[in-house]
Amino acid sequence: MTSNDARPSRPAEHCGGTEPVIQTNADASPANTESQPPAETHPRVAESSLQDVERFRALCDFVPIGIGVVDPAGRFVAYNEAFMEPGGYSREDIKKLDTVADLYYDPRQRDEVQALFRQEGILKNHPVQFRRKDGSPYDALLTLKQTQLGGQACVQALVEDVTERRRAEKAVEEDRRLLGEAQRIGNVGGWEFDIDTKQLKWTSEFYRNQQMKVDSGRPAIGRVAFYAPAYRPAVEQAVLRAIELEQPLDMELEVTTASGKSRWVRVIGEMDRERRRVIGFFQDTTRHKRAEEEQAALEARLQQAQRMGLVGSLAGGVAHEFNNMLTVILGHTEIALDGVDQTDPLHADLVAIRTAATRSADLTRQLLAFARKQTVAPRVLDLNAVVASTLKMLERLIGENIRLQWQPGTGLWRVKVAPSQIDEVLTTLCVNARDAINGVGTITVATGNTVLDTAGANAAGVTPGEYVRLCVGDDGCGMDHETLAHIFEPFFTTKAVGMGVGLGLPSAYGAIKQNGGFIQARSEPGVGTTLEVYLPRHVATAIATRTEGVAESPQRGRETILLVEDDPSVLKLTALILRRLGYAVIEAGTPGDAVRRAMEHGDHIDLLMTDVVMPEMSGQTLAKELLSFCPHLKHLFMSGYASDVIAHGGRVEDGTRFLPKPFSIDELAAAVREILSRD
Repeated sequence: MTSNDARPSRPAEHCGGTEPVIQTNADASPANTESQPPAETHPRVAESSLQDVERFRALCDFVPIGIGVVDPAGRFVAYNEAFMEPGGYSREDIKKLDTVADLYYDPRQRDEVQALFRQEGILKNHPVQFRRKDGSPYDALLTLKQTQLGGQACVQALVEDVTERRRAEKAVEEDRRLLGEAQRIGNVGGWEFDIDTKQLKWTSEFYRNQQMKVDSGRPAIGRVAFYAPAYRPAVEQAVLRAIELEQPLDMELEVTTASGKSRWVRVIGEMDRERRRVIGFFQDTTRHKRAEEEQAALEARLQQAQRMGLVGSLAGGVAHEFNNMLTVILGHTEIALDGVDQTDPLHADLVAIRTAATRSADLTRQLLAFARKQTVAPRVLDLNAVVASTLKMLERLIGENIRLQWQPGTGLWRVKVAPSQIDEVLTTLCVNARDAINGVGTITVATGNTVLDTAGANAAGVTPGEYVRLCVGDDGCGMDHETLAHIFEPFFTTKAVGMGVGLGLPSAYGAIKQNGGFIQARSEPGVGTTLEVYLPRHVATAIATRTEGVAESPQRGRETILLVEDDPSVLKLTALILRRLGYAVIEAGTPGDAVRRAMEHGDHIDLLMTDVVMPEMSGQTLAKELLSFCPHLKHLFMSGYASDVIAHGGRVEDGTRFLPKPFSIDELAAAVREILSRD
């Protein structure tokens, strides 16, 4: 509403009835008051045509929108009851207002309305805020136009209260905002398929999910090719079922985004027969799908670890006793061979027994290596030097028809591992590669440094960090996915009967795991196989080198040895060998007996040679017990299964000498002499 700045000398008076009426300033006579609603007449409009006023009032009585008329000075000339209701005003309240300007909640809006009205001469549905009687604002739409009333130029105002509408619109907008946020967070969107027009419509979430612009157009179903081709028949059948049989549509399929990335979505819908539509929603389930795949991979690794752990427990359980028996067999066989001439037919039989016992010992060692319970003495190594040395031997083993290509990495980091384990792993990988090549081929051995980030390390189930990689690849027959999944399982083999027992790769797997590394395999039928060994980097300056020695005769001595062994046959054999080597031997069948014998002989004992796994106490505990009163006593541990007794993970601590069972006479003599020769 607007007005001129000029004001009359006195304010207008206003009155009104109880029903919607137009208030004017015409004086009403008693007769008129009885026949029509009360009204007041301004002196300046008293002479105006009452016919115009009556016509205007009659029209406004039936209009639910607030209508008011103001004179050029901005004072009310007429208004209906619908004009007063939104603000909670009474007739007396309106009378007290100086001008219509008092109704504006914000004076700046009043100035804005006046400027627009003067410029355009009319104002339609302009949003404003008026002031209620209690001072609070309410929203309205204001329409202004010039009019004549009672022969006087006035301004007619139409006021539509839109407070509830605005409140409802804000509620709807908030609901839309929350729904949009929920759809964004949940990757959920809606869709609708028109059966007659074949048009497929999506909510905007679809375009964000598919990395498309919303203004790229609503695609027709015939042009929608975002889902993978393999799923298209299933999608079409599901839609047909939903249409013809009114069966719900519920399926998960792989889609390709506009950028070419693969994602997974779940699509759910049902038939709306009245509107001839199939309506539903979709949800991006990529994260859930990836989590399921990762969970399945973790479960598969767990099951494999459990299977391997079971075999490892079995191997550890039998290794101790089995190696004790092999020790007796090998020892007595070697003693017997010393007393038999090579021309004697018995000599060949004894050699066959020794060979069989040695192969049995190798089998047990492989089982323990697989189970990561083989006791080893790791050293800081230059992997290139160890691999190069081993490859010289493997060249003869591989054969002339296969080219052995060596690609050493430059600036290779150091690793800490037993050289014998590198020999075993490399030999196993190269022999397997050789067997996979039919005829002429190439085996490539390479080394290098690599750094695993968190994602790569998690995929391999190891700790992120720096690793040295040993890679063995071939161009042989390769393997399918099913075979590749089982190559590290014990006793799994693709070789013919008698050609292998399936412990080569499992033992390599265990040896690498024992040293904190891991091994991965890639293969494709007809292309070849690549196995990669990763060993953690070790920072050190002292580097061990391989020493090539020549076989020497057993070393002899004169010292006194306290021999502790709970297996009588092993005890008897070992004592016999030591005495043949010139040593004085004190035998003890239990740790308690060993303590008593040590206390009897005091400082005359030079070396404690003890089994590790025994009743009463372990060999390590026994050594500590004896050191309390024999501080200069040296010790040598022996066992067919040391597990974690000597060191965590079977890795022998620096300075600890360990002799694994079964051992030969030469190995026993060398180990004893080496310990006794230390300062």
